[in-house]
Amino acid sequence: MKAEFSKVVDFTRLVNVSVFMNASAMLYQKGTGEPVTFNEGNIFIADSSFFSILSYPLVKGQPRQ
Repeated sequence: MKAEFSKVVDFTRLVNVSVFMNASAMLYQKGTGEPVTFNEGNIFIADSSFFSILSYPLVKGQPRQ
């Protein structure tokens, strides 16, 4: 888009991961080290420019990291 339209300063894409796969398994470790696996249907993949273009509240973490 930036290459074809000179007035475009930046852009971002947001895609549900279900476009690429049927199920999304997530894995994390509890404080005890015990692994927990679950399926999550609402996972999105975004370009790195997402947080510099759109204002989106984070529950935890830093958008630049």
